[in-house]
Amino acid sequence: MSTVIDNRQSSGFPARLALAWALAFSSLFLLSRSDFLLFHSIVELIGVVVAFSIFIIAWNARRLLDNGFLLFIGIGFLFVGVLGLMHTLSYRGMGVFVGYEPVNLAAQFWIATRFIQAIVLLAAPAFILRRLNANAAFLGFGVLTILAITSILVWRNFPQMFDPDAGLTNFKIAGEFFITFILLLAIANLRRNRGGLDRTVFGYLTGALLANIASEMAFTLYTDAYGLLNTAGHLLLITSIYFIYKALIETGLRKPFDLLFRQLRKNEEKYRLLFNSGSDAVFFIDERDNFVEVNDRACEVLGYSRAELLTMGLGDIDDPAVPTDREAVIQQIKDKGFAVFERLHVAKDGRRIPVELNARQIQVDGKSMFLSVARDISERKVAEKALMESEAKLKLKLDYILSPEVELGENELTAVFDLPHIQQMMDDLYAVTGIGFSIIDLKGKVLVGTGWQQICTDFHRRSPQACANCIESDLALTAGVSRGEFKTYKCKNNMWDIVTPLYIADRHIANVFTGQFFFDDEKPDVALFSRQADEFGFDKKEYLAALAKAPRHSRRKVADLMDFFTRFANMISEMGYNNLKLAKAIADQQQAIQRLAETKTDLDRAQDVAHVGSWRMDVRRNILEWSGENYRIFGIPAGTPLTYETFLSTIHPEDRQYVDAKWQAGLRGEPYDIEHRLLVGGREKWVREKAYLEFDADGSVIGGFGITHDITDRKELEANLTRAAMEWQATFDSITDVIMLLDNRHRIIRTNRAFESTFHIPAREAVGKHCHDVVHGLGMAPGFCPHSRTMSCAGSAREEFFEPKLGVYVEATTLPTFNSEGECSGSVHIIKNIHDRKTVETERENLLRQVENQRLLLETTLEQFPSGVVIRNTAGELVMGNEEVRRIFGQLPQNIAEFDTSCCYRKDGTQFNATDWPMNRTVSFRRSDSQ
Repeated sequence: MSTVIDNRQSSGFPARLALAWALAFSSLFLLSRSDFLLFHSIVELIGVVVAFSIFIIAWNARRLLDNGFLLFIGIGFLFVGVLGLMHTLSYRGMGVFVGYEPVNLAAQFWIATRFIQAIVLLAAPAFILRRLNANAAFLGFGVLTILAITSILVWRNFPQMFDPDAGLTNFKIAGEFFITFILLLAIANLRRNRGGLDRTVFGYLTGALLANIASEMAFTLYTDAYGLLNTAGHLLLITSIYFIYKALIETGLRKPFDLLFRQLRKNEEKYRLLFNSGSDAVFFIDERDNFVEVNDRACEVLGYSRAELLTMGLGDIDDPAVPTDREAVIQQIKDKGFAVFERLHVAKDGRRIPVELNARQIQVDGKSMFLSVARDISERKVAEKALMESEAKLKLKLDYILSPEVELGENELTAVFDLPHIQQMMDDLYAVTGIGFSIIDLKGKVLVGTGWQQICTDFHRRSPQACANCIESDLALTAGVSRGEFKTYKCKNNMWDIVTPLYIADRHIANVFTGQFFFDDEKPDVALFSRQADEFGFDKKEYLAALAKAPRHSRRKVADLMDFFTRFANMISEMGYNNLKLAKAIADQQQAIQRLAETKTDLDRAQDVAHVGSWRMDVRRNILEWSGENYRIFGIPAGTPLTYETFLSTIHPEDRQYVDAKWQAGLRGEPYDIEHRLLVGGREKWVREKAYLEFDADGSVIGGFGITHDITDRKELEANLTRAAMEWQATFDSITDVIMLLDNRHRIIRTNRAFESTFHIPAREAVGKHCHDVVHGLGMAPGFCPHSRTMSCAGSAREEFFEPKLGVYVEATTLPTFNSEGECSGSVHIIKNIHDRKTVETERENLLRQVENQRLLLETTLEQFPSGVVIRNTAGELVMGNEEVRRIFGQLPQNIAEFDTSCCYRKDGTQFNATDWPMNRTVSFRRSDSQ
């Protein structure tokens, strides 16, 4: 049978509470009038029990508390309870302490008790935001308590509080006022620090202090230990005790999840904050390489949601093309305590992400797992690649300088030759020989020209049609001339020209021309040129005059001249090619230098961002160079002369011998890859050092390269994560109720220690199993399963049922958990043993049924009497009457408790007195409870 818990509270609760207080105060007051000693003992013992209970709760919850407020009150109230018990036992009439005036003795213990209680309540707020040294608190309160008891019972030098003849002494009254003053200060201090307290706790504690103050005032006025003022003071005291009970005990017993889960949530929030605030991806991995927990950075880098990653393992994100020797990594962790290695992770979108993994083995809740911190080293890899590419390009440029066969790109001749210088040379040659010269590129552009004839400059090059003939002749008629040869031809304007090609390497890039002449053994065709003048629109007279000025050369001279120009063209070709190579080499060298500088700057920036320094050592040249980041990591000013002793002086003293031993082993050829601490400016730092040493054929070190990685942030993160995880697990395991974390398919993710002791199954074996199999022994969830309802509505659910597997009644509560997308992904499943409560409820129901059966039996018996029978209680009120009464008196009032036989009337209207009854007998009886 299952019952859904109704969380609604009756609207009549305040009225019932007021009625209960009224009944309690009335009962206690009546008891004080009839038996004051019993009244006093009950009130004081309630206070003692409450004080001891506060200590028990505070002491057992001390590891869960992040401040000392409750623990300080608990330790103080332990000694308050001891002195309160002494006060109770010493009261007049108890007879425990013989040979002492009882009223004075009880008052002395009272003042000592109230003084220590006031000090506790005054000082407690100071520990709301700080931790408490429990040993010091025990010592302080213990010394005060022992001194008080010894002073009262042994030394008997404690001030007198009560004089049988004069009543309360002045010291007693002054002491009560002083305690009242301390309590007022306690209220002010509590109010000033109320931000660190729950609002309800603050209200109850304030009420307790005010009731205490009123109680103290009452105790300054009484003269009789059994008098009314003493009674009033104790009733106010019981009010103060009630408020303290509400503030510190009921909150801890009836609302355990508010106290324990509040701390659990705070620890988990702190753990989550540390876990997710790092810049590196963090993975908790079980021994089967499955992810147990991941942080937000891991989800961000890989592109998966947290829910997706928790269903995956290392094999799902590792690049299969880069194998990892898992056994070697585990062995390294066992040998060194950690392992650092590089892997390629594959993101959800297929990106390959190079990471540096720092893995170590940890124990959580008795289970072995791996903590792996993955740092994205993409920028570092890019910097390393850029450096290698820069070195490769530099080598390529050097090879180019030595290899003329390397193919050149197309370039304009103006970028190859020193044309102004060649122009000057040709001008000088023309002055000596009178023969014109020009260099024209393959597009027809004149680059160098000298000795041009008037017929060309003033006529042929000025007419568009004639100029087109010139360009066509320069390009078309010169084609097919081989390197080192020349060609003589008549241009389309009928002048002789000679051409030889100009090459750079194997490419024809221009031509060397001479021309605009006639041979001396021929006669120009004047008629032809006259027709050209008409065709092109020239002034015939001026055109023919220019023709007459054209030079005449012998064929021999022209041949010798062309031989010169051919060699000249070859010389220019070689010079241009060499100039081009030199210019390109210089440009490439400058570019290489610039890129090398940029790469070094980028590398310095990358080292600064990644907190990775580097060093290089050349033993033969006695050179040791550090990067700027390396100087910064070690806290040494840049440029400081470096020695091995300088390096060792920065190592933490506890690690210095270890580092030196590892370095000496590295010089013998062993790997040098260690983590150790530095002391820089009094601050402890963690670094990882790795060296790549170079040896000659004899095994002697000749040089090396190394890196220094500042891993302080990672170490602090790992320590904080481990500490937070342990605090979270300790809090989790301290809860006495069974707690399971379930996924949306009823599978157990995690359990606390109470689960193991309840179901007798280790937590590691339960993980992955279905909760209904472990809890109920069923193959599927029962119909009343609260987890099923939570999964369907994303809200909390609660059930009470008898669990045959445990043989007890339990209360099962499920609270939803959500993934990063806000979807309900599981629940926190809490199982509480309520068997004792259900047993009491069942017994109460049985008792009520028995009472009801007895009442029905009594009614049936009364109906058999021939006479009217009325049953009244001791107050004279009617409880029950039989049918004969109703026959005599008619319809009874609806509320039979208001029926009174002394004020009744017959049906005819006349009064019916009790003396008129045919038989009137009163039978008195008393129940065992005096009712």
